[in-house]
Amino acid sequence: DDEVQAHWQEEPIARLRKYLVAQGLWSKTEEESLVADCQRQADEGAARYLAMTPRAPASMFDHLYAELPKAFERQRKQLVEGDDG
Repeated sequence: DDEVQAHWQEEPIARLRKYLVAQGLWSKTEEESLVADCQRQADEGAARYLAMTPRAPASMFDHLYAELPKAFERQRKQLVEGDDG
């Protein structure tokens, strides 16, 4: 536990935050604002994603490879046939 705690003191983001605060270049208010803005952006992105129409399962093969490997052709065909039937 002591070793882990000691290494947390070396964590780069915490060290940068401490330095910026000491220099008067960063404050708790600015950090809270940044966290709130990041949370808002993440929530908006999640909402946009959840509002999208789900794609057919077979579409996962359409953009994964430039040319679909033979090993996956059967799997894709099974998904397509399952979607149609």
